[in-house]
Amino acid sequence: MLNKALPDFSRSIVLLITEVKMKKYIISFCAFVSIPCAAIAQTVPVIDAQWRAVSLKMANDEAASCKHLSIIKKMNCQIDVEKQYKLRGEVPGTEEYIRKNYGSLSVSQLNSLITKLNREYAGKVRNIGGYTHPEPGEITLGMVQQDMTYLSQLIHEKGGIPDPLAEFRSRR
Repeated sequence: MLNKALPDFSRSIVLLITEVKMKKYIISFCAFVSIPCAAIAQTVPVIDAQWRAVSLKMANDEAASCKHLSIIKKMNCQIDVEKQYKLRGEVPGTEEYIRKNYGSLSVSQLNSLITKLNREYAGKVRNIGGYTHPEPGEITLGMVQQDMTYLSQLIHEKGGIPDPLAEFRSRR
């Protein structure tokens, strides 16, 4: 009865509004369904026990060394304490850490390590940035990416990946 009472122009406006509302619902549903599982998995931090112990010790050292300083001096003091830990190779995601822990490995062992780390951390670590701070001992996406970069540099320094077909090519 309502449809007959409305003129054609008004009826087309009502149908258009209804269609637009349905499109919004469909688009929002599709967007919700298409959220990748990796993004959902990133809500749980990946904690490394060894890095947790080091990061807690570093926080205690920062608190003890920098407690009675002004804001700027305190920030510089915290940076200095963190720098000491990085230079000793105790912070993941640094070149010193990679050299200390993996510097003695062969090229093939380093390749296996990269594969292992990719399997272990891909899609599981959180991308921490901005005002969010990692939890003590949390392995972040930035750390993993830096580790991969330094492992690749180490492989390159050791002569790169050997050519698997080199033996056959030399027989010619």
